Amino acid sequence: MSQRTRPPAGVTAIAALITLAGLGSLAGAFELAVQGRSAVPAILSGLLGVLLLHRAAELWRLHRTAYLITAALLGFRAALALYEVFTNPTPASWFTLGVGALGLVYLLRPEVRQLFQPR
Repeated sequence: MSQRTRPPAGVTAIAALITLAGLGSLAGAFELAVQGRSAVPAILSGLLGVLLLHRAAELWRLHRTAYLITAALLGFRAALALYEVFTNPTPASWFTLGVGALGLVYLLRPEVRQLFQPR
């Protein structure tokens, strides 16, 4: 039985930030739905929020697929936030853009990528 490796503080912090981004996506989905705008962005934002919450948990467990999917989802979420910043800027859209960018920069660091390599 192998002992589980404890994630470094940086991975724990980024998982917490991804959790916040996921909660922000869910809040954004609710806001879009209440405003009565097109349902598609609200649905996409809600689904992305749920996926980010799941990926944050798996990232904290140092799963390789979580690393790859989280990087892709953070990039996608950052792109959506960038669109929101240009069309309807809110503090939430700026926060989500910052979290997405910070997460990608951290995850792409060589020493962090090494943690998620197959053993």
